[in-house]
Amino acid sequence: MKAILIFIVSILQVAALHAAENAISSDYLLGKWSSGGKAGCASDQATHVVFHDNHTLKAGQGKTVNTVGFWNVVQDRIILHLLIAPSQTQEAHPFFQHSYHYQHMAPTVLGAKADSIDFTHDIGVDARQSRTLTRCR
Repeated sequence: MKAILIFIVSILQVAALHAAENAISSDYLLGKWSSGGKAGCASDQATHVVFHDNHTLKAGQGKTVNTVGFWNVVQDRIILHLLIAPSQTQEAHPFFQHSYHYQHMAPTVLGAKADSIDFTHDIGVDARQSRTLTRCR
C-alpha cells in the first residue's frame, strides 16, 4: 500500500512539474503570432493571431481578419471565446451556413520558448491537433 501511495505521489509531482514548465503568462502572449513560422509573419497567405493587452484578439490570413474574440490564460491553457466570420472562399459550414458563429476553445500549451509556442487542441470527438505559433517581431 505504501509503495502505491509513493508511486501516485511521484506521478502527481511529475505532472505538476510538467504543468509548471508549460504554464505561460498573459504578458507572454501579447503581440502578433504566425502559424507559418518567421516567413509567415510577412506572408499574405499565413494565418496569424494578435493578442492585445486588454484580452481581446483578432485573427485571420494575411491582411484579412475573420475572427475576433476574448482570451485568458489559465495554467497551461489558453481560453478563447471567438466570433468567426462566414467563409468567403470555402463551402458553407454544415451547421452555420453563411453566418457568423461563436466558438469556445481551450488549447493546451505543450511547450513555450522565447519566440514560439507549441499547443494542442480538440478538433473533434476523439481527435486532437498539434500546432506551433511563432512570434512576429
